[in-house]
Amino acid sequence: MTASIALAGYLAWPGVAQVFRLDRRVVQVKTGAVWADTVYGVTDLAPAQASAAQLLAYVRGQWRIEIV
Repeated sequence: MTASIALAGYLAWPGVAQVFRLDRRVVQVKTGAVWADTVYGVTDLAPAQASAAQLLAYVRGQWRIEIV
């Protein structure tokens, strides 16, 4: 995961503090098919509130909700 504040003042969305990119490798359990996926996100959490590692943990926590 990569996080940046570079777009915080550029984007028209109020409250954006960071943007992030997550590159992931996905394996489909039933078929074994593998593919790469990249997702992007925005957050109002400043780097002092959430590092890239913490943002990754939040994203993974959301996946857990969707999988259950």
